[in-house]
Amino acid sequence: MQRAPRQRAPRWLKIARVVGAGLVPVILLGLVALGLRDSSPDEKPKPQGTIAERAVPVTPESNPTYGEYVPPRETPSAKPPPPPPPPARTTRKAPVRKTPKRPPERARQPCPPGWGDIPFLRRWCHGHGYWTR
Repeated sequence: MQRAPRQRAPRWLKIARVVGAGLVPVILLGLVALGLRDSSPDEKPKPQGTIAERAVPVTPESNPTYGEYVPPRETPSAKPPPPPPPPARTTRKAPVRKTPKRPPERARQPCPPGWGDIPFLRRWCHGHGYWTR
């Protein structure tokens, strides 16, 4: 018994499957997010109060406060310690430097055979301490 050859799906159907696979999770997540909201869209947000009411400084409590601004405690202003005195200078005579002796010239080696005929290699040899003919 022979099976019929399987037909390929049209191109538009393949594209629709890929787009659908991307859109389905986005739509489902959007519905879940809308369903989990705490307030309904008809409710208005509660007023926070006037600016003057919010500007009143809060005194710190002994217990930790979570989510409330607590201004730092005032510390008595103390004078910073005076800077240390600069180190005492001593006069020293600078050591007299002798003129350095030149190292003996290294004997230059000849450039490899055939390199002196090529301008690039001739310049390389000359720059790296080889002598050219």
